[in-house]
Amino acid sequence: MAAATDEEAASTADGEPLRRQSTTQMNRSRVQENQRLLAAQLLMYSLPVMGCTFILLVALFIATLVIYIQGWMVMSNFGSKPCDQPLKWWLLAMLLVPILQCQLNCQTQPDQRPKRLQAMVMPVVLVIGVWMCSECRTCPKTNPELFQYAKMYLIYQSVVWALMVFMSCGLVSLVFWMHRNGLLEAGPGPGSAARPGLVQDLETVNYTRELFSDCQEDDPQPPECSICQEEFVEQEEIKKTPCAHFFHESCLQEWLENYAKSCPLCREDLEAAVEQRGA
Repeated sequence: MAAATDEEAASTADGEPLRRQSTTQMNRSRVQENQRLLAAQLLMYSLPVMGCTFILLVALFIATLVIYIQGWMVMSNFGSKPCDQPLKWWLLAMLLVPILQCQLNCQTQPDQRPKRLQAMVMPVVLVIGVWMCSECRTCPKTNPELFQYAKMYLIYQSVVWALMVFMSCGLVSLVFWMHRNGLLEAGPGPGSAARPGLVQDLETVNYTRELFSDCQEDDPQPPECSICQEEFVEQEEIKKTPCAHFFHESCLQEWLENYAKSCPLCREDLEAAVEQRGA
């Protein structure tokens, strides 16, 4: 399995289509990765969106730097003043997070598990901070500087966390929505939408339990459509691409007409392949 993965990665780096049949999980990962690549290509042809994204990231970086420096100043000047909740220790832990992030990113062989753990822990830490601020009784009077900064830092970190989640999970969907509604300029090549009716020119196959099974040794075909991730059934039309990948007809039609004329799995230009076969 490791050797097969290395071969497929090498073929991707060389720019050649991936024609090897994959398992169900690998197909899902490929489709998701190709969606992200397609979204990046679409953004390249939309300078206003790229400009707004760049300005937002620059502004976010500057704001983060200013707030971070201000946090250490608050800890240094007002950390010793009394507060009925341990806000200074919570704030100290939050200020140390960027340092830990830098250490993780500087590793020669970065491990993804600490990053995933951090993404899951951050909401919990924010909730703890909200609870501490809500339980403060005397801190707003005995240490107003620390209390007000902690509230501001909570709001800022919550906004940043929500923005990062959106950019990692919802940005691709937003780009495709803008593309479908004509808000993005489509570029040339396989990343542009296919001509109407292309899906009808592809081969239609009948569902058989023997064909769509991961248990085959010679030529395994996963039992599901990797676009919608639902299993093939006899009542639905199934299309086979020239690169020997199978999808629901309705799913593939939506992909070709709204997203790209390339295969969702291997990125081969299906429109060019059909025209070449016809010629």
